[in-house]
Amino acid sequence: VTYYSEMSTGGLVGDAKSSHIDNCCNEANIIAAEGVGGIVGKLENNSSVNNSSNKGYIKGKAETGGIIGVCIDSSISNSNNNGDIYSVGIAGYNGYSHSYAGGLIGLNAGNMSIINSYNTGNITNTDDYGSSMNAGAGGIIGYSDNNCIIITHCYNTGNIKNMCCRAYTGGIIGSGNGIINNCYNIGDLSIYSEYHYNGISYSGGIIGYGNVNLSNCYNKGDISSYTSIRTYL
Repeated sequence: VTYYSEMSTGGLVGDAKSSHIDNCCNEANIIAAEGVGGIVGKLENNSSVNNSSNKGYIKGKAETGGIIGVCIDSSISNSNNNGDIYSVGIAGYNGYSHSYAGGLIGLNAGNMSIINSYNTGNITNTDDYGSSMNAGAGGIIGYSDNNCIIITHCYNTGNIKNMCCRAYTGGIIGSGNGIINNCYNIGDLSIYSEYHYNGISYSGGIIGYGNVNLSNCYNKGDISSYTSIRTYL
């Protein structure tokens, strides 16, 4: 699938509302604009993805995920991504760009849960504009707004590279609030923001930045971070 548009693009469904997607698989490569997912571009209104997988390469702008590009008040269970993910920043209305890349979800914008799911694909998040306000990259979720997320029995083995001005990078979540239980990361994290005038990065084996309750989690992935101003590990 190759489609350049402002609309959501998914390997199976573009935009799913109040829907349930079960036992599905995408093996096609996808190149698109905003809201790009291996299974669904945008999932919302108490929808769910269950027992599904993506094996294709996913490339998008702004919100790119192995399973879902943008997730709003929905859930994932028993699903996985095995395809590599590449996301590039797109200019926002306020003059700043943003880019979110996740093994399962690029951007989460509502209360949601993920259980018994994993990512093995490598993730690259970059910003061609050089001034990204929010650049999240994570093995499960790239970036989550101020909502409650619950992640249980999930893991990431893919390597994560975040090359943005303000980089939030985590083995499970780049940035977000909620509960993370029985999760682990063994993928390496590499963060580069030295070429930006106001570079800053938050990096963690499980989560880069957020307000979370963490239990029974571990990290074995190496973390390397360099920024022109501040780095928080």
